[in-house]
Amino acid sequence: MLKFLVLLHLVTLINSFEIKCEYINFYQHPTSGYNCKVEKQVEVNERNVSITSVTGQHKLSGYTNLDVERLFFFENPNMKFLPKGYLKMFPNIVNLWIASSPIENIYQSDFEEGSDIEVFAMRTTKITHLPADIFKNLNKLEEVYMYSNNLKIIDENAFRASPKLTLVHFHDNKIEYLPHIFRYNTFLKEFVVRNNKLKIIDVDMLSGLGNLKSLDFRLNLCINMVAPPNLLSTIIEKIKENCQNPFEDILKVEKEQETKLMKMNEELQDNYNKQDQILKTMFAEKEKILNDYNELKVKNEIETEKLKSELQSKVDEVEILSTNNSDIKERLDEILSQNAKLKANITFTHFFMREFDEEINKLTDETKRIKESKELLDKNFTALKNEHIKVKTELTELKELYDKILIDKNELENDFNNISMEHEELLYSLGNLTVKENQMSDNMNELESSKNIFKVFTIIFIISLVLITAKFVYDLVSRRKKIGSGYEFSFTNGQ
Repeated sequence: MLKFLVLLHLVTLINSFEIKCEYINFYQHPTSGYNCKVEKQVEVNERNVSITSVTGQHKLSGYTNLDVERLFFFENPNMKFLPKGYLKMFPNIVNLWIASSPIENIYQSDFEEGSDIEVFAMRTTKITHLPADIFKNLNKLEEVYMYSNNLKIIDENAFRASPKLTLVHFHDNKIEYLPHIFRYNTFLKEFVVRNNKLKIIDVDMLSGLGNLKSLDFRLNLCINMVAPPNLLSTIIEKIKENCQNPFEDILKVEKEQETKLMKMNEELQDNYNKQDQILKTMFAEKEKILNDYNELKVKNEIETEKLKSELQSKVDEVEILSTNNSDIKERLDEILSQNAKLKANITFTHFFMREFDEEINKLTDETKRIKESKELLDKNFTALKNEHIKVKTELTELKELYDKILIDKNELENDFNNISMEHEELLYSLGNLTVKENQMSDNMNELESSKNIFKVFTIIFIISLVLITAKFVYDLVSRRKKIGSGYEFSFTNGQ
């Protein structure tokens, strides 16, 4: 008993540890006032490891762990799971924050019942999946910050138990598909899913959110928008246009095939169970018949031995009582008659055994036929499974093709946007050229007018020059005539 208690104590020590708090006082956030920061010391390599004690010097006089409002696990490279027991150490925390730890999964049992946690945050961890009802024990939860993780899958019932939820941040993750995750969260005011890999969004996710104030879908594959509530209809149209599931019909067919396969499997299992029950019943009846036959055979052997013994005794009596021959003869006839009856019984038994063997052969043939039917059903089931795998493979190829088409579409949209911008620049340049052309045309018109005026002046100048020249010539001729007349006059007077 003492060894058992020592072993139990050792196991408890192995599954528990002590943390040292750095107590910090913050007032930037109403739920982050007095902090316990646990940095680079927690080592949790398996689930269900509990915090058993807390050390550290409180910074404010009179403060205790009852005054701690936020528990902050920061940069703990060996904390692979969320430890338990924190609520016993800090019963009044309303904010649980985890940062820079290799946690891959969180579980519903990680959050203790009766907690008053209103804010839960995880960043820079390896978590990939947010399962259904994960926050079931946090019925006062209002804000969830899960950013800069490896988050890929959000179950549509992840927030089913969080009716007071008002804010969700999923930015900088790897989420590809958003189901109807806010079916039970009508008080939601802010949703951020920026910089993910969204390809498919259930448009019903945004229905019934009358208190929504902010949406951020920027930097995703199928949508790149951020909008206030008055543009909610625009976002919904964008989601319907680019983020609907193109494989919905194929998925329905796949689901129907899976349903048929499951139904066939159930029917096959039922048939197999029925066949097994029939075989068990047949073998039980066979066993019973064999037991009856063996009992009858033993009885016949006993009766035969008894009759043989009686016959021998009677023969002895005949030999001894040979004098009383007539009586002995009658007795002997009686014995012979009984012996004939016994032989008839034995013959009937052999006939019954032949019928029994025929019945056994029929049952064997029926069993063989049932086995052949089962083998045929197994082959059909295998063929259906192969067909299902083929369909899933084709679906995967179609999804890859769709991803490639999305990428090509985004590239084409970018090229189109660039071409549109270049087109607008060309139109702007063309407008400038048109203005310059009009200016040049005006200048040419002015130049043409000036040219015409110059021509007129040139013609006037030439005409004036001709007139002046003509006048000069006329004057010169007139002068020469006058000079000639003078010479004549002088010459006449000289004579």
